[in-house]
Amino acid sequence: RPDGNEGRGSVVLELRAENNESSFSEDVTLTVLPEGFSEEEDTAYTELLSEGEKLALNIRALLKRLAKDSEGGFLALPERLEDGTVLSWSRKRSMDFMLAPFLALLLCLISYKNRYSGIEKLEKREKAEVIRELPGFINKLCLLMDAGLVLSEAFTKITAAYEKRKEKGGEENYLYEQLLSIKKSMEETRSPMAGLLREFAVRSGVRELMRLSNILSDNIDKGTSLSDKLSLESDMLWHGRKKRAEEEGRAAETKMTLPLAMLLVSLILISAAPAFLEM
Repeated sequence: RPDGNEGRGSVVLELRAENNESSFSEDVTLTVLPEGFSEEEDTAYTELLSEGEKLALNIRALLKRLAKDSEGGFLALPERLEDGTVLSWSRKRSMDFMLAPFLALLLCLISYKNRYSGIEKLEKREKAEVIRELPGFINKLCLLMDAGLVLSEAFTKITAAYEKRKEKGGEENYLYEQLLSIKKSMEETRSPMAGLLREFAVRSGVRELMRLSNILSDNIDKGTSLSDKLSLESDMLWHGRKKRAEEEGRAAETKMTLPLAMLLVSLILISAAPAFLEM
């Protein structure tokens, strides 16, 4: 116990309790009174406390008194303490309730930003498919024109072959689907192939396709010259496709650097753990 001159004392203890059905463990603060403690001594001790400590004691006493109050249909919260201290009561708001408007606003911003993400991904995939398939299409045109067909006949033969392959269960291709649509427009409206191909190039935004439509428009009546220019264009597109494949390979290697580094660190930790545990 503390000395009589010291007044009340306190000590923090770890309390553990167990019985047949449950157990309890918690840190508790134990108040210890001096030997032969009396109310007069307690009052004298209280006078030694600071104003902040006295206010804390008064508030704890008030809360204890309110907790024991069970009279009436309502509990009246006092506006002042006995010493004139003004009290202000308010209900504490949950942090989840306060964060709800900010989370809703953040969700709206994310939704607004990503409202066209699906369409953009689709357009990007279609554009990449056009760039990938365009060299093969030009090669087919060159082979058929070298075999003696004119441009329109070669174009019709290529789209007819794709249509027949699709009917047999072949996989759909965006570029050839658009070429098939151009062929049908040619048959229905008698529009020139070069003009329809240019419209498709403008709509897709593919520079290689725009360059092809310009070559066809400028050399539509020059059979041998057109075939040679298409061959040069095809070689250039194949070279560009090879270069893009190399760039994508280097990008994939860069993306794998972080996972490989994490794997290396984990292997080092696993290998060195026994040595550290024995130290």
